[in-house]
Amino acid sequence: MTELLNLEPVNKDSESIDIRRYVFLIWHWLWLVLLVGILSAVVAYTVSRQMPPVYESVTKLLVMEAPASKNTDYNSVLASQSLTKTYSDMMVTETIIKDVIKRLNISIEPKDLIKTIQVTPVNNTQLIKITVQDIDPNMAANIANMMVEVFIERIQTIQSDRFSSSQQSLKAQLAEMEKQLQDINNQKVNVTDQADLDRLETKSMQYQQLYATLLTSYEQARLADIQASVNVVQVNSAEPGTIPVSPNVAMNSLLSGLVGVLMTIAVIIGWDALDDTVKTPEDVLKKINIPVIGVIFTHKISSLPISQTDPRSPISESFRSLRTNIQFANVDEPIRTLLVTSPCPAEGKTTVSANLAIVFAHNGKTVYYVDADLRQPTVHKKMDIQNINGLSQMVMNPDSPLELVSQKAKVPFLNIITSGNVPPNPAELLGSKKMGLVMEKLKEKSDLIIFDAPPVLAVSDPSVLAPSVDAVLLVVQPGKTTLSSLYQAVDQLQRVNARVIGVIFNKVKMAGHSYSYYYRKGYYPHDYSKK
Repeated sequence: MTELLNLEPVNKDSESIDIRRYVFLIWHWLWLVLLVGILSAVVAYTVSRQMPPVYESVTKLLVMEAPASKNTDYNSVLASQSLTKTYSDMMVTETIIKDVIKRLNISIEPKDLIKTIQVTPVNNTQLIKITVQDIDPNMAANIANMMVEVFIERIQTIQSDRFSSSQQSLKAQLAEMEKQLQDINNQKVNVTDQADLDRLETKSMQYQQLYATLLTSYEQARLADIQASVNVVQVNSAEPGTIPVSPNVAMNSLLSGLVGVLMTIAVIIGWDALDDTVKTPEDVLKKINIPVIGVIFTHKISSLPISQTDPRSPISESFRSLRTNIQFANVDEPIRTLLVTSPCPAEGKTTVSANLAIVFAHNGKTVYYVDADLRQPTVHKKMDIQNINGLSQMVMNPDSPLELVSQKAKVPFLNIITSGNVPPNPAELLGSKKMGLVMEKLKEKSDLIIFDAPPVLAVSDPSVLAPSVDAVLLVVQPGKTTLSSLYQAVDQLQRVNARVIGVIFNKVKMAGHSYSYYYRKGYYPHDYSKK
C-alpha cells in the first residue's frame, strides 16, 4: 500500500518545485532583501553626494602619413591606422607625462596623473581620442591640450633624428668638395704650363662629378625623410566640461541597491542550501524514501489536545486527514498497534499521538492510548489525568485486571494507560515477554492501540518496542529536525525490522516558509480562516 502514500505528484517536475521553493523562500525573507537593498542605496547616495564632482575634457588627434604623391592609396591609410595604436601607447609614457607636469607646473605624481587619462584609438579610423578627468574642468582641458602639444613635438623630434646623421655627413662632404674645387680654381690662375693646366682641369671635372653625386644623395636623403614622416594633427581643442561626469548619484544608488538585493538573495539561498534541516516532503521522500502522510500546522497548545477542545478547527481536520492516511496504509490487514515517536526530543510527538488517539475514538473505534515513555512520561499531563498505576505495573502483573490501570478519557471510546512508576530498566521492560502478553490483552479489548514512545535517537526504548507493533510514525519539525537525524532514526528502526509507514510534519507555519506551497487552506468557517 505504499503507492497510496506516494507523493508522486510532487515529484513530477522537481525543477519547477525547486524554483517555487526558492520563490517562496525569497518571499519569506523579502523584507530583509528590500531592507538591505534600500540601506545599500541610501549609503551609496550619501557617499556619492559627498564626493567632489569630476569633469571631463576630450580632444582628438588625426594620424596620417605624408605620401610621396598627391594620391593617397589604401595601403597608406592602413599604415596610418596601425600607427594609431602605437601612438596611443606612446602618449601615456612617463616621459610625456613628466613633460606635461613640468610645463603646466602642477604638483602631482606621474602615476597618479596617468590614472586620470584615457587614450584610445577610434576603431576603423585614423583618430586617437584623449579623455582627461579632473575635479577642475579647466585643468582637465589644459592637461588634454598640453598632452597633444608635447606629443606632437616629441614625434617631430623623433622624425627629424631619423635621417639627421646621414644628412649631416653628406653636408660635410659637400662642403669639403666645394673647398677642393675652390682650391683647384685658385691654382689654375697661377699656372702657365699647359700640361699642368690640363691636369687641373681633369681633376676639377672629377671633383665636380663627385660633388654632383653627393648632392644627389643628399637630396634623396631629404626626400626619404619627407616621405617617411607622419603628420599628427589636433582635430579639436579640449574644452572645459560644464556637466560633471561623476559621481553619478542616481546610477550609483541604483547599482548599489541592486547589488545589495542580489547579495542578500545569494546569502539566503546559500544559507538554505547549507541548512541540513528538513524543509519539504520532497526532502524526506527523495533522501529518506519515506512519504509524509500528515502535516500539522502550528497552533496554540492548550491544556487539552485541540481535537478534544475544538474538533471543528482546521488543525483537528489535519489530524483526521492523518487518520485516513493511516487507515489506508494497509487495507487488507488493518493496523491494530501503532507507535508514535520522533528522532529527537521536543518535536511534538505526544501532541500528535494524543490528538491522533482522540480522532480515532471520534471515528467510533475503541482506542487504548498508552504512554510507553517510561523515562519522561507526559501523556498524563497532556490528557489531564493522574499517573498512579500504569504500563509499568501492568507489565509486572499481566494477569491483573485491565480496569486497574486503564482510565476513561472524556472522549467516548478512548481509554488511557499512563506510564505508571518509572522503572529502573525501561528498555528491558518494553522488550520482555510480559510486554507481549500485555499487548495481546489490549488487542482483545480494543480496535487500535497507540503507543507514545520516547525519541529514537535519545534512548533504545522505541527500537525495542517497534518490532512488536504493526506500524511506526515519525514526528519531525521542519526547520528543526535535521535530515541526518531523521535518516539515523529511520535506519535504526529498519534495522530492527520495524515498519515505518510515514513521517508527520508537526508545527508547520501556515505561511512564509518554502514548504508552505504544498498545503492549501481548506473549507472552514470564516472565523477559522481568521485564526
